[in-house]
Amino acid sequence: MVAEDPREAVQRVATGEADLGVVHNWHSVPLVIPENMVHEDLCLDTADVLLNSAHPLAGRTAVEPSDLVDESWISTPAGAICNEALLAILAGLGRVPDIRVYDPDFSTHIAMVQQGVAVALVPRLGRPELPAGVVAVPVVNPMQQRQVGIVYRKTMMASPSIRHVVRLLQDVAAGLEVG
Repeated sequence: MVAEDPREAVQRVATGEADLGVVHNWHSVPLVIPENMVHEDLCLDTADVLLNSAHPLAGRTAVEPSDLVDESWISTPAGAICNEALLAILAGLGRVPDIRVYDPDFSTHIAMVQQGVAVALVPRLGRPELPAGVVAVPVVNPMQQRQVGIVYRKTMMASPSIRHVVRLLQDVAAGLEVG
């Protein structure tokens, strides 16, 4: 198993380096699926802005992109699909997020938020239970969501092992409450 950007996972599957990939697709940053592949949706995953509990926005039930323009951020590395989703949030306002820290690991994002260093956009499936001092506030207008799915090559559609893994992942996704 390899954890990587969804675009890299798609390429691994497309070229036969991997048989199946679990990927996510932000609506603001489409994931291109090659013609030789199948994409099956699993679930919708919502991303929230994580804030230190002392942050002025921490008591809100929701925030809008305009509430976030002056924040200092931690983000996944430049060019990663989650980084591009963060950039898209403020693009409609003609702003670029002030990203102070880049790290691929959401646990680092959570730790930096807990220390009050930055805020972070983290999908619900990408995080454990939040520690004391960190709150999650939904971003609305638009809501920040990604579609989680599975990709595999069309030549593998009849494979019993692929069909078995797909069914297992569908069962797990059906029991999630992240959208």
